[in-house]
Amino acid sequence: MWLLKHNLNTYSQKRVHAHRIMEFKPSLSPEVLAWLVLHGYSSPSFLAKGKSGAVWKVDKGGRFFAVKVEHEHSTRKRMIEQEAQLLRMVNQLGVGPKVADVDIEAGIIVMDLVDGVPLSDWIEKCESRDQMERGLTRLFSQLRKLDKAGIDHGQLGGSLHNILMSPGDQPTIIDFEKASYVRGVHNVSKIKEVLLGGRTPHSKKVLLVWPPAVEELHF
Repeated sequence: MWLLKHNLNTYSQKRVHAHRIMEFKPSLSPEVLAWLVLHGYSSPSFLAKGKSGAVWKVDKGGRFFAVKVEHEHSTRKRMIEQEAQLLRMVNQLGVGPKVADVDIEAGIIVMDLVDGVPLSDWIEKCESRDQMERGLTRLFSQLRKLDKAGIDHGQLGGSLHNILMSPGDQPTIIDFEKASYVRGVHNVSKIKEVLLGGRTPHSKKVLLVWPPAVEELHF
């Protein structure tokens, strides 16, 4: 009985904590604003939030960057350090947004801002076999690089929101917050299942526009 009550209390506490995280209103502290000014970044505008932090768009000399700031409610206190480490590793493979600045103590990571739409939106609007082939061939090339390097993203698939497609059909894999080089890799297999399995709306659209996708991607 004690164990049941303990588990229920723990579950309830996690629910409350998760609710607080998703309800927090993103804002930049005076310390973060001062850090941005000191490093030449200006005009911050809110982009998105998650369980561990929020992302802001900033300007530096006419060039735009994405700033990820760890929020005070985060239970993953080494999130910025871990993500920066993994991002630098995948950058060497030509994958992910390029890291521009990192401050572990301040809980800040600055990356190139990706001008793109989620892969799911890109697939929905894609009607050209050449375009579909070009974009997905590039994507699977990046996924294979991650698999070969032993880095598992951990948050691919599903709504496909962690893959952005830029003009020219250039994919960028983002959000390496939960990536790992310890666990087994499932990057190619995960996206292959979602896009080429024939069971999801995304895969049905891909195979409609590019029928021999599985064969031509050489699995």
